[in-house]
Amino acid sequence: MKKLLIPIILILSIGLFTSCSRQLDLAVVNAHQVKSYMPQYIAYYLPKTKLSLELQLTKISEQKGPYADYADEFLGSNENIIKHNHTYWQITDIKIKTTPIRDTNNLWFITGKTLQAYNVHITQDGFLASINKAPEQQYSLSWQEEKFVEQSKYKSVTQNLTTVDRGYKEVYDTIFHVQEFDTTQRVVPVIKKRLIKKSPREQAQEIANEIFTLRDDRTALLEGEGDSDYLPDGQAIKVMISGLDKLEKQYLSLFVGRVDKTSYHYKYVTVPDIKNYLTKAMIFRFSPQYGLLPITDMRGKPIYLEIETFGTTKPLKNFIKSQDLLRRIEKLPYYKGIAYRVPEIAMVRILLDNKLLAQKQILLPQAGTIARLPIDIFRQKNIQVEFDPHTGAILSIDSKQK
Repeated sequence: MKKLLIPIILILSIGLFTSCSRQLDLAVVNAHQVKSYMPQYIAYYLPKTKLSLELQLTKISEQKGPYADYADEFLGSNENIIKHNHTYWQITDIKIKTTPIRDTNNLWFITGKTLQAYNVHITQDGFLASINKAPEQQYSLSWQEEKFVEQSKYKSVTQNLTTVDRGYKEVYDTIFHVQEFDTTQRVVPVIKKRLIKKSPREQAQEIANEIFTLRDDRTALLEGEGDSDYLPDGQAIKVMISGLDKLEKQYLSLFVGRVDKTSYHYKYVTVPDIKNYLTKAMIFRFSPQYGLLPITDMRGKPIYLEIETFGTTKPLKNFIKSQDLLRRIEKLPYYKGIAYRVPEIAMVRILLDNKLLAQKQILLPQAGTIARLPIDIFRQKNIQVEFDPHTGAILSIDSKQK
């Protein structure tokens, strides 16, 4: 019996020695801790988040119509009539976007003598994607070119009427001439035509009459008045009514006025360095009269970027610190596992003075903590690990079915 135990113990000892050798064959070290030559290695970065704020401002110019003063008299009460020229700015859209970038303070090397035997996938950005499996998706480069149009014209709400000139009217005057016929004289009337400028009130009344005529024509088309054999139907009547509507809007613009809008896009980019639970910084100023202004221009109210973290990774940070302390006390070897992120949850807010304009909840890797995955995971070929390259977090640890 003792003779049988000796080979078994020997085999187990060899297996244990081989296992320990394989375990010590690989190491994961930070670039700042590398103090010796490494013949081969795999490099990867832990990501951190770049925050991009895209603001769209609209410059609105309201122009009074030439006959606005007569709108109540000829068209009745209308609250949409522009009474005076006015220009102002509005913040019409805010987008909060996140992009992963390399954290140069967290460049890590997987080093060892048998790296070629391990299945490690790194994205084009240099982030760790998976171990022992192909990534679920192909990650493209995150720094694609971004172009912002400084301004783009919107279509006017109404258009000026430029095809009709009703500023003059014909006046017929009767002039009497004395003509001699032999020994007699006769007074002969002569009619002379001339053009005179109409008063603004006369022009407004004529335009208003045209508007009511157009409305009557549209009603007649819709109700089918007149000889139905000659009335259009189907698509033709839709085209005619659309033409009447367009012409009426053009006439109405002379009373109601005109509104022009111009869109401006601005971008603010930052990489948050979180020191406290609440971080607040002024990024712009805004004035309804002058639009977006630099923070030094006191004509506008301040726009703040506020980032609030919720401390969800603090218990893990404390646990890792206590484990490191116990390791030093018990004089245990340093744990050389695969570094990955546990991102913090954060709320990003955009405030105009104290008014909330936009907010978005995001994952903020650099505000979280760095944990370690056991290096022995490389030896377990049936264990598959997938990481999120955007945050550096573990997405899944699965056992591959044989």
